[in-house]
Amino acid sequence: MAKHQHALTRAHYEAESPNRVRVSDGDKWGLFDRFGNWLEGELIQCDPHICIWLTGIVIVNERGTAMVGRSNAGEIQHDQTQTDKQ
Repeated sequence: MAKHQHALTRAHYEAESPNRVRVSDGDKWGLFDRFGNWLEGELIQCDPHICIWLTGIVIVNERGTAMVGRSNAGEIQHDQTQTDKQ
């Protein structure tokens, strides 16, 4: 699953499933949902933006495409590099 280290706190974030993120900071850990809401563990606060970002990557990778932006007409453009290689 997707992993990330927070740039300021140096805590480690790991998506365990599309709706669950484990955050560890030294010996302490916590489980949070994809929106950063506490589920269990010693750590009761986390960066919700990283939780959303990590669980979003899991969902995008399962679909095999990644959104890269919008065109001038407002249409969503997709990065087809993953699906083109398959």
